Amino acid sequence: MVYDFEYRRQEFIDACLPLVNNGSVKTREDIAIGIAAAPEAFCRLMQGANMGKALVKVS
Repeated sequence: MVYDFEYRRQEFIDACLPLVNNGSVKTREDIAIGIAAAPEAFCRLMQGANMGKALVKVS
């Protein structure tokens, strides 16, 4: 479980954040546009059909 290593969170952030910032490591996001798309995005999340972080962008 990831919580077994919670005490090492800052160590991970310190090591990985520079790699994300310089483009060496890419992150994936599943972005739903608009609040009306939120229920479908939530269903994808619960089914494991999303890729990366699930976000809903509202304007």
